[in-house]
Amino acid sequence: NTPEDRATHTPIEFTEANVIEQLKNDVQFGFEKALDQRGISASLMFHVVYGWCQVLELNDIVSRFDGGSNYAQYGLPLFKAVANQYGFPNPIGDDVGNEVKYAG
Repeated sequence: NTPEDRATHTPIEFTEANVIEQLKNDVQFGFEKALDQRGISASLMFHVVYGWCQVLELNDIVSRFDGGSNYAQYGLPLFKAVANQYGFPNPIGDDVGNEVKYAG
């Protein structure tokens, strides 16, 4: 970002719809990084998506992933859970996400 970009930047309003739209992008990016076995990127996206789950009070998902410590196969189970919750694209289909084939 240039100083000019920062000077003209308008923040996105913090609404549930805008958070869900950002979450959709983050889940998609998380799936991409997890399926490419990009460990650091996938881990970071796991925590971003988990954080949005806390903001959106998705308590069943938050508790299932145990404070962000229940991390398997590059975060695929979390990405799938959130994708299913909101009807986002799910590139792993019927897989749970913790299958050995995703371990690399």
